[in-house]
Amino acid sequence: MNHQVIARPNSSAVFSALGVYLDVMRPFVVQNLPVHLGKTKASTLLRDALPVEMRGDFDKRWTECNGDESLTIDVTHIPHIVRKNWDLSFASEFKGQRNYIGKMAALAKYRNMVCHPSTADFSHGQTESVFHCIEKITTQIDREDACERVSWIRQRLTAGCCSDCPESHMRLDTTGQEEVEREMLRMQAELAALSDELSAIRSKPRIARKSAFTSKLVRLVPRVSFRFSVAFGDNHGSVADDTGDSMAQIGDVSVSESMTMSEGPDGIANDRKSSSNGHSIEEAGPELVRLKGARKS
Repeated sequence: MNHQVIARPNSSAVFSALGVYLDVMRPFVVQNLPVHLGKTKASTLLRDALPVEMRGDFDKRWTECNGDESLTIDVTHIPHIVRKNWDLSFASEFKGQRNYIGKMAALAKYRNMVCHPSTADFSHGQTESVFHCIEKITTQIDREDACERVSWIRQRLTAGCCSDCPESHMRLDTTGQEEVEREMLRMQAELAALSDELSAIRSKPRIARKSAFTSKLVRLVPRVSFRFSVAFGDNHGSVADDTGDSMAQIGDVSVSESMTMSEGPDGIANDRKSSSNGHSIEEAGPELVRLKGARKS
C-alpha cells in the first residue's frame, strides 16, 4: 500500500481556476435564462435542464441556497443548462458557436477529476486545457477580470507558488505583504523627516534666511583685500573722538580696478595708478564714496 503523500500543485491551480469560472458563470446563467417567455421560475428551468441523476443534488442545494438560484449551480450543471436553453437564449451570447458547450463539458469532467483525485497530479496538458477553456469562455461573456485572474493563477503555478496546502498560500501572501508594509513604513519615515526640515526652514525669519544665504555666498566667493590710502585735509566733515575734538577729516575716496583707494579732487592728491586694462582711474570712471564725519555735540 502506498502511504506517500502526493504533491498536486497542478490540481491546486486547476481547482482555483474552476472556482473563478464558477463565480462568473453562476450569475451569467441565471440572468440569461428565458424566464421572460412564460411564467416558469428560474429554479424550475434550472432543474428541468439537468439529467435525472443530478436533480437530487440540485434539490439538496435548493434547500440551502436561501432563495438564491445561482447557488444551486455547480460546474457539472452548466453545460446541461446552456445546451437545454441554447436556442432560446444562449446562442446569441456565444454567437451560435456550439463548441463553447464542449468547453463547458470538458471543464465539468476536470472538475470531477480534481474533486476525486487519483494517485497522480494533473498533467501539464490537462492543466493548460483548463486554463484555455476558462479564458475563452470568460472572454466571450465580457468578463476580462476573470480571464486575468486565471492568467495570474497560471503565472503563480509557473513560478512554483501553487501548492495543494491552502495554508502555504497564506504564508506566501503574508510574506509579500510584510515586505510591502516595511517599505511603506520606510518611505513614510523619510517623508516625515523631509516635512520637518521644510517646516524648520519656513519658520526662520526672513532676515535669518538672508544671513544664511550671505554666509554661503561668502564661502563661495574668493576673499578680496582692500588697501586704503587716506589723506587728511580740512575741506570735509570730521570724525570726532569722545572728547569732542576733531580727530581726522576724510575726503572723497575712490576705488581703482587695482583695488587702490585715492582721495577726491577737493585739495587732496589722487593716487593715479593705472588699472590692469591700461586705463587710468579717471578713464575707468571710479565711483566716489563720500564719508562724512559728524562732530559730537
